[in-house]
Amino acid sequence: MLSRATKFPARTPRIRRFAPLALGLGVVLGAATLTGAAAAPSRVEVSEAGSAMTLASSTKSAVTLQADEYDFSAAPLGPLTSSYLTKNWSTASIGDGLSRASVVDDNGTPRLRISLPKGAVGASSSGSTWRRTFPGTLEATSEYWVRFDPNFDWTKGGKLPGLQGGAKIDPGGGADPHSFSSRYMWNDGGKLTLYLYHSQMEGEYGDSYDLGTLKKGQGYVLKQRVKMNTPGVANGELEVWVDGVRKLIRTDMRWRPSGYSWNITSLYWSVFHGGNNAAYAPNRNNWIDFDRVRVTRRES
Repeated sequence: MLSRATKFPARTPRIRRFAPLALGLGVVLGAATLTGAAAAPSRVEVSEAGSAMTLASSTKSAVTLQADEYDFSAAPLGPLTSSYLTKNWSTASIGDGLSRASVVDDNGTPRLRISLPKGAVGASSSGSTWRRTFPGTLEATSEYWVRFDPNFDWTKGGKLPGLQGGAKIDPGGGADPHSFSSRYMWNDGGKLTLYLYHSQMEGEYGDSYDLGTLKKGQGYVLKQRVKMNTPGVANGELEVWVDGVRKLIRTDMRWRPSGYSWNITSLYWSVFHGGNNAAYAPNRNNWIDFDRVRVTRRES
């Protein structure tokens, strides 16, 4: 079983100093990850104020990690409006079901609540969909806190948000050299999987990777990191953590075939029951709560 998530600490400006280390493997910095070429051991300093982090080394030029954080403390309680979402998620592209998103008071903490109506299946009638888009980047990390209704009807499953890149807007239909999406799925009995569309998949639907089992009414932190490959070379990266425990790592992803140069471009906020048939339809009104959404991307 997965462990209970701990609550995110309040964000404050700070300077972190690390012992000498060699860049080359992934250097994990809180919610962000920097990957650099091998270098001689050196002191690394990370300054963070608001959402911008800059890593400097005596042997490398500075690298900026842009970290965008979203909680709902400034949102009015009640229905989530398009104006609030557009303003506070910057270049958000709003899709289906915004009327099923609201901000609720959870014992003094505002949370985003996505409603999934009884009998509803698919993004047009269940849950909510939008995108937090950003300039294309070679490496990005997303994470958020999530909790399922204590009486949640799992059915056959449904989708949860994840990173997306490339020109294709909606994933599906098998392997595509133009894009990828890395969402999660809950499945029958609360089983959690990574649901991955990518250029090397063999089936019509996304590849699934087992991440454990969720409990109703318990909060979890889901985090993933994607790094693009050199086009045509199987050296891309994919990591997934649940409550800080790494559940999946791959360093052989061929996200982009030869001749393609697209990058990671959005957090795909995709929450709904489905699938596309009655096996995914809940027998009651369900809801899922979210909080502390964070997207970190490497800018140079």
